[in-house]
Amino acid sequence: MMILQDARTAIARAAAVFILHASTYAQECALSNKRKTVTAMDVLNAIRVLECEELEKTVKEAVEVWKTNRQQRNEDAKKRRCERAQNAEPSAVEVLENVSQNSETPVLGGANAGSSISEEPQAKKMLLDVAMEPGNEV
Repeated sequence: MMILQDARTAIARAAAVFILHASTYAQECALSNKRKTVTAMDVLNAIRVLECEELEKTVKEAVEVWKTNRQQRNEDAKKRRCERAQNAEPSAVEVLENVSQNSETPVLGGANAGSSISEEPQAKKMLLDVAMEPGNEV
């Protein structure tokens, strides 16, 4: 069955008007409950006010699908964050601690600071280079 262009335009305009009315009623419902955010319950109430109960089941199903998808996305994001944290490179603080523990040369001064004067600037430069790398936080 082929729908003429005028009929398509009329259906599109009717749908736009319906959505405008439904969103207006939903917003009024939210405001009457002293909220600025429109929830799914507000939309369901608007559908009842507009006397379109046959759409209520469809809207409820769509809300459930949306909630399931949102929960799945949140779980996936949490898994990705955990994987990134486990695979992350060591922070600048960890690198500095490892270098200071493993080096015989005092890193930033200390008890033997005067004994290896020529090596100390090189050690400080190395630590600054590590600390200044992008992604490292001190």
